[in-house]
Amino acid sequence: DTAEPVWTGEHPDRIPLSSTERRLWFLDQLTPGTTAYTLAGRITLTGDLDTGALTAALTDVVTRHETLRTDYPADDQGPYRRIHPP
Repeated sequence: DTAEPVWTGEHPDRIPLSSTERRLWFLDQLTPGTTAYTLAGRITLTGDLDTGALTAALTDVVTRHETLRTDYPADDQGPYRRIHPP
């Protein structure tokens, strides 16, 4: 059973950044490639891994949460939010 996406509406082609997203975009422009806002983590699994179940679970999370599929490119009009398909 798959949960419904958090957002089910349509988006315009160009989505403006929130004030927080604009701040993060600006900081990234000052120090490109920094990992300051990247959270790293690790888990240790024991026993047999059901790769199908793991793949299904991760796919479900990425499908439901647009922020995991979003990047912030910029063009001549400035930065904007781009949401990729699942």
